[in-house]
Amino acid sequence: MLSLYPGRPSVLPGEPLDLHVSTNAARYDLAVYRIGSTGLDQRHSVWALRNIPGHAYWKRFQVDPVTRSTRADWPVATSLDTTGWAPGVYVVKATDSAREVGWTIFVVRSPAFSPERPAFVLPVMTYQAYNEWGAGDFYTHPRAVQVSFERPYLNGAGLAAFQRSDVRLLAWLTAHGYTLDFTTDYDLAHDPPAGAPGLLIIPMHMEYVPASLRDWIELHVNSLGDMNLALYGANSIYWQTRLVPAPVQGEPDELVCYKSLDDPIAATDPGAATVRWRDAPVNRPEGLILGSQYVGILGDGHFDRYDYTVDRAAPPELLAGTGWTTSTRILGLLVGEGDALFPNSGAIPVLDGHGRDKNGKPLATNVVVRISPAGARVFSVGTFQWTDGFVASRIGLNIGVSAASFERFNRNVLAWLGFPAPR
Repeated sequence: MLSLYPGRPSVLPGEPLDLHVSTNAARYDLAVYRIGSTGLDQRHSVWALRNIPGHAYWKRFQVDPVTRSTRADWPVATSLDTTGWAPGVYVVKATDSAREVGWTIFVVRSPAFSPERPAFVLPVMTYQAYNEWGAGDFYTHPRAVQVSFERPYLNGAGLAAFQRSDVRLLAWLTAHGYTLDFTTDYDLAHDPPAGAPGLLIIPMHMEYVPASLRDWIELHVNSLGDMNLALYGANSIYWQTRLVPAPVQGEPDELVCYKSLDDPIAATDPGAATVRWRDAPVNRPEGLILGSQYVGILGDGHFDRYDYTVDRAAPPELLAGTGWTTSTRILGLLVGEGDALFPNSGAIPVLDGHGRDKNGKPLATNVVVRISPAGARVFSVGTFQWTDGFVASRIGLNIGVSAASFERFNRNVLAWLGFPAPR
């Protein structure tokens, strides 16, 4: 049994980051890798430490009897010195003397955003919302209503949902020469910055969003118009949540979501209740920012694949050089959860998705673009697995169009969002 977790979701370059490790083995090794143009490449580590004495700390975890928040409460195994490390997404690999392997993930975030660069957001709050380690998450029975960062990720071999789609998006952007800033949704919510990047890039799933983060995005997209937005996923900005102090000073705040008006705060501040953003008494549909919003789970939610057709309203500049027309079908990229165009949001359909729910009922979705009243531009794919198109040949997927045309479409989108491809 080998697991590990970082003391914080992110650090600034030069700040130390504590690692917490538990194993039944006598010794273990650690190695840290920065995600680059080839994804999780284990040929070159940025830091390594060998032959560390192993200790088993499994019995130390604590569960709050009311919220079911679980904290591993393991001591610090070692601290990383990030001096000289470039901002980015980093993963840690632990290998113990019993040949077990464990992973975790964190961000070295950019000190400040630049309007000249896109910013990539790692959605760690949603990662934790689905983390079943310990007493549970926002989905187990009984369900937790508060989750802690002070524990390993149980799913994704310790990397949560990162490898399902997010790593492919980051690798593709890096391979095409985009210089990125980096942050997490936790950091944007905990301390919203005064400025904004020229483009905010949200990967597969940023579902659990506190008001501070929602307000910051809405301010810069809908009111100021100084930040464009690209969502390479679906079902985002869906649940209103809030951050509360952890029981131990210095640990990351914990995420709260009751998913109902049972939230104790509802009696005194109903607009802050942790319900769906679109529902009463909040009444702030996510489609007013994204131009589309969640409509349902596609098939089995994981493996069933559905197709898109180019919509006649698709802006010509997005199709330039692709050879795509209104008769073109893009196959197999509509997977997981789907979003559809939100009425009266100013959004335009680019691709029309033709899916079905688990009962076989048709489920219509859309890839959309939107220009806000303040002039900010928004692109949203409305599916979990758009990034499969970047690696279609590698995973044996026929997407119905050439890899070159799919690449061109995505480069066109980023150019429309203000960032022509550097190469």
